[in-house]
Amino acid sequence: MSNFNKDLDIAFQKKVVNKTNEFVKRLTLDLYRTITANSAKVGFSFGSPVLTGQYYTNHNISLNSISQTTSSKRGTAESPLSGLSLSNAQLTLRSFKLGDTIFISNAVSYARLIEAGWSTMKAPQGVYRVAAELIKVKYKNVTIS
Repeated sequence: MSNFNKDLDIAFQKKVVNKTNEFVKRLTLDLYRTITANSAKVGFSFGSPVLTGQYYTNHNISLNSISQTTSSKRGTAESPLSGLSLSNAQLTLRSFKLGDTIFISNAVSYARLIEAGWSTMKAPQGVYRVAAELIKVKYKNVTIS
């Protein structure tokens, strides 16, 4: 193979890898936005239930291991915290490269109960499962596990 063909092959590979990285980041941020939407503000069809904001503010994106961190940020029932910033998620995803595993998690003690439908009025079908299904429809044939 000539040097020109090798250079062309390398350039093509870099372009494919870069485009794939950007697609994965875009899909992940879309999934994160869906999970972290205040369910009351989107008609309870998806998103996180909000009472004090503890669950709502503890969604984390991490690479290659599940984050166990929690925040003590809270609002009140009358004045829950406003929308979450994507800056932390975007900052984490900057270092993403193909081969990494992306985790979106929530480590508050009752997160599994919410996912099991415990919040019957605000998230009866859970949060993560509903968001994953919405993203699967939007990005046809994408597998989210």
